[in-house]
Amino acid sequence: MIFIMSHQPAEDSSALSLDILDHILGIFRGWMPRVDIDTMNHYLRKATHFFIYMVLGFWVYIALLKSGRSRIGRKTVVICAVYAISDELHQLLIPGRSGQVSDVLLDISGVMIGLAAITVIARIRMLLLPDTR
Repeated sequence: MIFIMSHQPAEDSSALSLDILDHILGIFRGWMPRVDIDTMNHYLRKATHFFIYMVLGFWVYIALLKSGRSRIGRKTVVICAVYAISDELHQLLIPGRSGQVSDVLLDISGVMIGLAAITVIARIRMLLLPDTR
């Protein structure tokens, strides 16, 4: 999914995120003050980067956990970081798109927050159900 979304030309990608934003704002139109669409679109796109890589990090972690590997947290971050870098490099080849270091850092942040959430959930689970491993 990440590759497909990154492969869209800038105009198509922007039109898709603006359409999604229009639907979101449509829900809240009566409750929110008037907002700058371009600014909101920027934040939506950045939040999407963060969230998608948080989910990717979760699934990479689960896959490594099931494989019985060690140091899976570090490996998860490395695998997702390499993918984020390759994704940004890929975007350099797409008309109107650009690869940005800030997006890679945002992607890695999403992975790390996802791993932190997994750790917290696992510790809570161990406290509530001490016999499960």
